[in-house]
Amino acid sequence: MAGQQLTAYLDLVNRTGSGIFSTKEEIVNDAVKNTYGISPFLRGKGINELFKGGKNITDEWFPDEGTTAVTHLPGATFSWSSPNTSKYWTAPWRFVMDHMSFIDQEDDLNGPEQMTGMGRFQQVKSMMFGKKQRLMTSVMNKMDNLFFAEPDYDLMEVTTSGSTATEPYSLGVFVNEYTNGQFNGAGSAGTAFTTVEGINPTSSGNTKWKNQYATYDSSALTATAASGTAITGVHNSGDAIAGFDDMITRVQFIPPTSFQEYFERPEVDRMFIATSRTGYNHFMASTRARQSTWVWTGGGNNPNIGGLNYMGIPIHYWQGLDAATLYPNHRTLGSADNNVAEGNSGAANSNMGLGPRYYFLHPKYMLPVFHDKWYIRFREKITPSDQPEATIVPVSTWYNFVCRSRQRQGLLSPLANAFAAYTN
Repeated sequence: MAGQQLTAYLDLVNRTGSGIFSTKEEIVNDAVKNTYGISPFLRGKGINELFKGGKNITDEWFPDEGTTAVTHLPGATFSWSSPNTSKYWTAPWRFVMDHMSFIDQEDDLNGPEQMTGMGRFQQVKSMMFGKKQRLMTSVMNKMDNLFFAEPDYDLMEVTTSGSTATEPYSLGVFVNEYTNGQFNGAGSAGTAFTTVEGINPTSSGNTKWKNQYATYDSSALTATAASGTAITGVHNSGDAIAGFDDMITRVQFIPPTSFQEYFERPEVDRMFIATSRTGYNHFMASTRARQSTWVWTGGGNNPNIGGLNYMGIPIHYWQGLDAATLYPNHRTLGSADNNVAEGNSGAANSNMGLGPRYYFLHPKYMLPVFHDKWYIRFREKITPSDQPEATIVPVSTWYNFVCRSRQRQGLLSPLANAFAAYTN
């Protein structure tokens, strides 16, 4: 006779549990993102760099030495001066609150698992592990979303009395395509940044308080010389990798060989380059196109370029850059009336630089700073007066993203006609 599905054997079904594939505290987390922007900023950092106290986060910035050196004849008389050089950037604390909650029944009926006696039951997965996993994923995803948020002057920069500013600084505040690095600093895309961390880059002596910016005008995978029209003051660099050559000369600052204790170490080895999925794939394809041989492994050719980098500087794919609205929708900034993602190709935005961007970032000079007592800190449990079986555990994070040197960060962007099509 024909057989039957196991579900027809009721005694077996009633007497036998399921075979659980993994341990009680192993739940596949598909709420995770492909990548997190915060990760490379934390790598190799010490406690003193990442954790601070005080009413805000601030540091001295020295942009201009006020030259006092002169050439002279023997026996000359001199005029003496003492230039004031100290300036300070300041970032306010920002506060993120999350929580997890459960009721007594969720906690006590779930475990711990009893293996003997009348209390015997099977704990399939730990309820508390699942709750904490959801909480930590929520916190990390929130901070990542904030890092790639479109800059908002009123919510990020304004600190005057009565301000309702709540948002931490995002990547686009410090590194962007606008003139003088002032996001929304032209057109009618939104409120323009006049200061960043309290410093106006257009004020006397502050012109170095902006990111480096360069462009490329060809999507070719092989070496291509520049052929378009350069934007005033910005080098038109040909293909993307030629643009890398240009940008590295802008963000690398090499001190003199003497008295180095008074100068910043270049530490280029700490830098990284971040880009979208399309940017990563484009650089990979460009690297392949320049190879004369393949790397052979395991008896077959391997088209992957392991450890993708430029001059030893690692290149990271950041998922947040795929859709971040960080770019003016018109190459003529005065005509920009919105900020869009790098792949936006609508008719109204045909004059924007369509194509991937490459961020040259130095995490010594741009990084998240957390309050030394409030880094994902679990607060006291709350039991609502009208829900005696419920428990709420608030979790607080006090932090902000700060930038100590904007001229050590760079952005390489395509010109308007560099890419005829775009797919992320």
